[in-house]
Amino acid sequence: MVEDEIRRRTVLEIMSIPIFGTTVTTPVRRVKGTDMIEVPTVRGGASNEVLKTEQVPKNWLSHVRRPRRVLESKRSDLMSQDGVLSTSLGVSDQKYANMNGSKIVVGVDPETGVEGHIYSEIEGVELDYQDRQTDERPQGTPDLESNTPNYNYDEYPTIGGGVTITGTDDQYFGTTCVAINSANYILTAAHNLTEDFGSVYNCIDVDGEVFHQPWDETVGKVVQTYKNRDVALCDHSHSDRVLSYSIRLEDEDPLATGYHTEDSLEILKSNNESVTNMGVVTGETDAQIIETGLWRDGPGDVCGTFEGSGVVFENSITSPGDSGGPWYTQDGGSVDLIGMHSGGGVYTDGDGVAYGLYDLAEMGYKIGLGYDTISNEN
Repeated sequence: MVEDEIRRRTVLEIMSIPIFGTTVTTPVRRVKGTDMIEVPTVRGGASNEVLKTEQVPKNWLSHVRRPRRVLESKRSDLMSQDGVLSTSLGVSDQKYANMNGSKIVVGVDPETGVEGHIYSEIEGVELDYQDRQTDERPQGTPDLESNTPNYNYDEYPTIGGGVTITGTDDQYFGTTCVAINSANYILTAAHNLTEDFGSVYNCIDVDGEVFHQPWDETVGKVVQTYKNRDVALCDHSHSDRVLSYSIRLEDEDPLATGYHTEDSLEILKSNNESVTNMGVVTGETDAQIIETGLWRDGPGDVCGTFEGSGVVFENSITSPGDSGGPWYTQDGGSVDLIGMHSGGGVYTDGDGVAYGLYDLAEMGYKIGLGYDTISNEN
């Protein structure tokens, strides 16, 4: 146990990043002569600089930030009620200019209902109680022998997001998400690399587990996991291969520029915009964000509660083996990352759920190249 803690501290010192970094601020700027506010929507690069902004109605931004603050302050109270399985932020019917508002969604066990005090609203914020399933969506177990991936199955001299990855053996497989911290490390879902895949999803006991491409020599190992977040940070210490910021699509290889901020996720959700997932089984598929700020809990052994950073997608057609892959939007030759796919919608009604990468950025990790780096490379 002491040796494990020393190794963990050494890894963090080498990476020169804090475990609990300061929260990334998202300053806004009023648009002179209008009721609009310019909001940072994408950040990235070595300095976590603002890469993209979007103008939104001032009253809408003020509104959607309020449910977020209220949920953060009242979440423990809501989650302590018997029968409550999850809390998140959904889309309300109320309009602010041309954009939908936000509400708190409380996921309830349909077998028991909620035992305790029921609020209809908290501090003026609407609460919507919705039944949630209590078991992981039946999917089967991904197996290379019977579910050969359709995309990105080759061996690559560099390993970017959307590439097939396997654990200690080739029985199970998943997808990589994106390289971070100057492309020295790569992310994937922790449950891809546990021997308990398909059962208990023990995501915090995989430190030191190795990963490789199918039927190939070991590439690297897990150097860090994060409680309840289904995230494994891997290096390439067992190979001379390097990791990359690219997201491998069927016919091209765009670069991961940065990540969407929390405000940006609210914009995407409010506007019902289409976003994309890259998984090595289903390839490139589209869906819509229906919930943000997800924290799930309840009966059963759930790998990722997401600690309030989960993103839920409607109409997702992801399959076993897609876990760990990136959710993103694409703009020309670059992509902006939303989250890392974790699986089916346990404790949600959505078909897909991911860990929001803005949370990792707030810990101090550098996600994406930033435009300056891309310009220099070109």
